[in-house]
Amino acid sequence: MSSRTCRKGHGRVHLTWVDERCVPAGSEDSNRGAFLRLGLPPPGAALPLWADDDADPARAVERFEREFMRTFAGALDVALLGLGEDGHVASLFPGHPALQAAGAAVFVADSPKPPARRMSLTLPVLRKTPLAVMMAAGAGKRAALRRVTRREAGLPTTALAYLVIATDIDSEGESDE
Repeated sequence: MSSRTCRKGHGRVHLTWVDERCVPAGSEDSNRGAFLRLGLPPPGAALPLWADDDADPARAVERFEREFMRTFAGALDVALLGLGEDGHVASLFPGHPALQAAGAAVFVADSPKPPARRMSLTLPVLRKTPLAVMMAAGAGKRAALRRVTRREAGLPTTALAYLVIATDIDSEGESDE
């Protein structure tokens, strides 16, 4: 999930998700659904990448990009990211063609991690975000975290302007799981 404080919005916080699985919000696989099930209604405007009534991914990308430009002026102030075991953030997987997408959002039809159909903010949007905060939780993320801290080529995190890492993995390789 990412937040942007609109400069013209008198301090209002606007939220959008950096990625979403193309499933209804009621699905256990939905990022937005998980947020809503926790009883955390988004403050201000909330812009979902994938809406329950989206059927056509191309139209969903167009809808999102139009609203993203209107609500966020095409940029984020802060991106909150999670690290995948393979080094992905959002739904931007190392070596995947989605890394080359140029717009604000991209449809991923063949995610290497289920579910296969996803939408994601693109690397250009994340690249121009001045601050990214990434959570790497659990021992299963240890190898990926090591790759990120070494700035391994091909990882989406190497393109980020400023990355802060929050983790429960200590320097001796233990985690607080």
